[in-house]
Amino acid sequence: MEISILETTDIETNNKGYQVQFIARTGKKQTNESDFFPNGSEIETTIQQLKKLLRKYFDANP
Repeated sequence: MEISILETTDIETNNKGYQVQFIARTGKKQTNESDFFPNGSEIETTIQQLKKLLRKYFDANP
């Protein structure tokens, strides 16, 4: 499973937020989903929390 999170701006609406892509493989079947989450959304808040946790983890485990 892969999850890619890119901070970006939606070209159509000029909204800033996150483009999230999910890729999973089960045998020969592949699932590929993506969506855009604007700033202020619940997902955006969770991404900010994840970034803080990852920064804390990598600072503590060089």
